[in-house]
Amino acid sequence: MAQHRRPDRPDELLRPRSGARQREQLHDAGRGGVRPTPGRAPFRPRRRPTRGEAGARALRPRALVADHRLGGSGHRRLARRTPRRRHRGPAGPVGPQRRTTADGRGPVDLHRRPLEPAARRRGAPSAGGPAVNEKAPGPDDVRRAVIVGSGSAGRRHLTALRCRFPDAELVMVRRPDSTTPLDVPAEQGAVLVESLDEALGAGPADLGVVASPAPFHVEHTAAFVEAGVRCVLLEKPVATSAELAEPLVGLAAGSTDVVVGYHLRWSDTAPAVRSLLLDGVVGSVTSFGFHSAQHLSNWRPWARTEQTVSGRAELGGGILLEISHELDGLRWLLAGSHGEVDRVAARLRFDGAPTDGNVDTVADIDVVLADGTSGVVHLDMTSPVHERRWHFDGPDATLWADLLTGRIERRGPGGTEVLVDAAAEGERDRAEGGLIDHVLAVQAGLTEPGCTVEDGIEVLQIVDAARRSHEDGGAPVDTVRTQPGTGGSARA
Repeated sequence: MAQHRRPDRPDELLRPRSGARQREQLHDAGRGGVRPTPGRAPFRPRRRPTRGEAGARALRPRALVADHRLGGSGHRRLARRTPRRRHRGPAGPVGPQRRTTADGRGPVDLHRRPLEPAARRRGAPSAGGPAVNEKAPGPDDVRRAVIVGSGSAGRRHLTALRCRFPDAELVMVRRPDSTTPLDVPAEQGAVLVESLDEALGAGPADLGVVASPAPFHVEHTAAFVEAGVRCVLLEKPVATSAELAEPLVGLAAGSTDVVVGYHLRWSDTAPAVRSLLLDGVVGSVTSFGFHSAQHLSNWRPWARTEQTVSGRAELGGGILLEISHELDGLRWLLAGSHGEVDRVAARLRFDGAPTDGNVDTVADIDVVLADGTSGVVHLDMTSPVHERRWHFDGPDATLWADLLTGRIERRGPGGTEVLVDAAAEGERDRAEGGLIDHVLAVQAGLTEPGCTVEDGIEVLQIVDAARRSHEDGGAPVDTVRTQPGTGGSARA
């Protein structure tokens, strides 16, 4: 059988096949026969893939070619080697896990919030920018999205968006001196540009993603708001300090919605823990502990650790900012019933990991909530063993969770009861998918942001207090909350 010829030049990859030849072959196929073309494999009509097959199909490789329609050699487009097949329905991982609540009230979605109708402010002028279109595009109508940052978070968001929008134009802003790999942008057919101004100047965007280093988050979010982008996914941390994050409150108060990307809220295990605590499996929580440890060299094996964002102070590195998921989880799980963090006492270290020497590598934080409930948070990038454990003590028992395996136990006087043996494979991907789906629901006006700018600033207030405590020799320090729009502050 004749073999397909592999294109020798990149420009052949975009050359369309002859429509006349395809119609002729289809005509012959419809009569029950296939007339082979000399030098080519005979045409055989394909059946339409099922939704399951379409979702599981791997993305095909693409090649990097110049696209002069986008502005000449200064722009690069990562084009597919073969035509993209279209299919119906979202591709990607299976939907959210559903388990039964402890009191047997039936299945509950453990990592997505209900899509409640919300009053939108569409059409109102954004702060310092043009009016936004009155009709919000739905989750199936994202034609163009811009992602700032080509690091691990940016690449994850790019992949998730491509799974949901096979034909959308996805633009990734990547610095010219960036050392991040190009494999994922190539696989996902991303358009690479060197600045956000260039990306926004080339056309309107339906969705913005800020996955750049933390010191640039406010600037990049403001650029999306001024461009009239309807919804922005802002990666954590929202800034490097609560004071520097204050402008985000005003930016998120206009016509642009901002969702902060603490993705554990959309995982399997963290929402399951929250549901169990709300159901009172241990009674009222009297103490708690959060433990997260992993050596920095294992975070991004493809890069020199001292050159990564995590290891450089000027890029917002350090364990307090990089692994602030535990601080957000503390608030998300306990603030509603016990109040916000009122006081912290912290001890920080700056050694034990290949960094620039100026970022915190270990943080041990004693935390007291508004009602007096206390606990500890341990974060480090120095431990050779990767661990992530949370526990909550109550008068009746202790709820213990391993966030790496998904195992959840209730430990009490009568023994240990395994509530969840393990999360299904792919929990990390489901968390990413749940976050992206929530962002799309917010963009469509179906719900309000499940993690807000205010949530992100509350986390930074804990970080700021921990830094002040360390500078004061580990003495207890009250958290200080900034008053939005005034520049003033107040103690908790």
